[in-house]
Amino acid sequence: MEETQRYQALDGIRGVAILLVLVSHARTAKGMPDYPQWYWHLADVGNLGVRIFFVLSGFIITHLLLREAHRTSNISLRAFYIRRAFRITPPIIGMMCVVGLGVWLGYFEVPRRQLLMILAFVGNYATVHNGWTIGHLWSLAVEEQFYLLWPAVLACTVRKPQLRYLFIMVSFLLAPTMRALNVLYGAGTPFGFFENSDALAMGAFAALVLVDSNFARLRRILETVPSLLSAAMIVVLQLDPVSDLARAAIRNPLIHLFLAALILRVIRSEPDLGMRILSSPPLVFIGTISYSLYLFQQPALNQPPAPGMIGVPWSILAAFIFAIASYYFIERQSAKWRSRILQQ
Repeated sequence: MEETQRYQALDGIRGVAILLVLVSHARTAKGMPDYPQWYWHLADVGNLGVRIFFVLSGFIITHLLLREAHRTSNISLRAFYIRRAFRITPPIIGMMCVVGLGVWLGYFEVPRRQLLMILAFVGNYATVHNGWTIGHLWSLAVEEQFYLLWPAVLACTVRKPQLRYLFIMVSFLLAPTMRALNVLYGAGTPFGFFENSDALAMGAFAALVLVDSNFARLRRILETVPSLLSAAMIVVLQLDPVSDLARAAIRNPLIHLFLAALILRVIRSEPDLGMRILSSPPLVFIGTISYSLYLFQQPALNQPPAPGMIGVPWSILAAFIFAIASYYFIERQSAKWRSRILQQ
């Protein structure tokens, strides 16, 4: 399986993730009919979609940084943060311009405090009791907080790579503990960095397993798990009616593990049925525009809907139209600017 096909499958995983977010957020959108009670249990699949993004992001970022370290014996933090800024910021500015127009027209309400915290990438501590329209940007805040730390850890441990696993282990232990404390005592927030860092750390760990000979046996085990089996295990774990405490401390880490196995299968093994499905053109296309689609889906599915707002399915169509425009006119252009700056 060629490398381009492998990365297409990763785009397919992104496509699945954003579709899960759309399914979850569309449940209560304007224009949705009254579905049977079972449909309302799909709320949590949106959170699953976000965690898929986290694991995948942790893997891809770490994989690229490790390739740079192997090629140059160094990791340029300057280049990393330039790439990250041009990847993340321009589409957010585009989305904020659309939201600003919506606020002016009276369609959206965006609390000023939440807006400032979102722009400072600490919005994961401002989502509770704040507006819906930009509340989904809490996930970007978690990612940026992780990437303030993790690339520096990788750069400082090029000659002592074993020290990287200390950071990974702390995340693996701390995040489930914090989630459990949130369930038991209401401590922290479900959107906090410490409550979500293990998903990103699991993706990072998968990238380390890919190149570290000490994990050759574990890598072979994970690679042999058929992609459909990993997907089935994720579905079973997601839908199993466990307690909130078990979900926070046990179920979510297991889901992250099977996501890592799925990624390693896609990257390392020959194509199977699940990988062919993930590499299908519709999923790959949706995955390609998934970042912009994630940004625009929540304003499009505005809740509570303002008078005059369009409803489903037109709101979903609008989200896709804005996402496609953002991808072609903002994301791709900003990638060109990024390349020019890095070549200087």
